[in-house]
Formats: sequence, structure tokens, C-alpha cells
Amino acid sequence: MDVVNRDTPSRASSSVKLSPRARLSFMGKTLRRPRGAALNMTQVNYKVPDDCKAKLESVSQQLGVSAAEGLELILKHLELDADGLPAWADRDSIPEALPMAKAS
Repeated sequence: MDVVNRDTPSRASSSVKLSPRARLSFMGKTLRRPRGAALNMTQVNYKVPDDCKAKLESVSQQLGVSAAEGLELILKHLELDADGLPAWADRDSIPEALPMAKAS
């Protein structure tokens, strides 16, 4: 059986027909949050380079969590300085705010 490396496999691309029992044998292998754990969460949708997505998936798999939960953990543990910038940010490359025009 050919394995397609996609987030959502296409039904048309599969030439092998699996029995209902074989399809059920794959259940539970996908890392997911427990039912109801995503209530009151906001969905995000950003385009990232393939290598960044692969890194997120690899780290998440090593942690034993889904990619969404892995991203959440990374963001929760992101070290910020006193100004709220990541500790690794180069302050010299960040543009300064433009001065506001004085009211006349």
C-alpha cells in the first residue's frame, strides 16, 4: 500500500480498498487531544515553510502529542524578555515606532 504524506489523505489516490475492520485498526494511532479539550480555543491558520512544519511535527511526535498541542507547548514555553520580545530577538533589527504627530 502506498503511503501518501499529507495531512488529509485523498480517497481517490488510494488504489487499495480496506475492509471496515482494517480501517478501524488505524483508529487511535493519531495523536489527538481528549474529547472536549479544545473548547474555548481559537483556531489559527498560517502558512509556514515545509521544513518548519516538519520540525513541529517531529518535536510533537517525540513529545507524544499532536502538532497542535506541540505548538501550544512551544508558545507557552517561549522565553520572553521584560518588553515581551523573544529572548533571541535582535533588538537592533526591530524597527522603532514612528513618532506621533503633535496635535496643533
